Amino acid sequence: MATNKSITVEELTTCTICRESFKDPRLLPCSHTYCRQCIERMASENKDQFECPLRDGFVAMKKNIRSLPLNKAIRDLVELHGKQNSL
Repeated sequence: MATNKSITVEELTTCTICRESFKDPRLLPCSHTYCRQCIERMASENKDQFECPLRDGFVAMKKNIRSLPLNKAIRDLVELHGKQNSL
């Protein structure tokens, strides 16, 4: 049976690695998004490779992480959410 779960803005704007608002969110080919710094840190801890924690099979080499595309939609959502919270 399918469930109808609402996703909050906080969930959409939070990196599942560092559990903080995204900083420099990078989009992986598997469509998951993480902070660039989180991806680089995990790659440093794992033989200069980053494996997506939510998807088996995707691996990024540390030297290629900066070339991952910026997730502009998530970046803009983080900025908008931050502005709304500061009002």
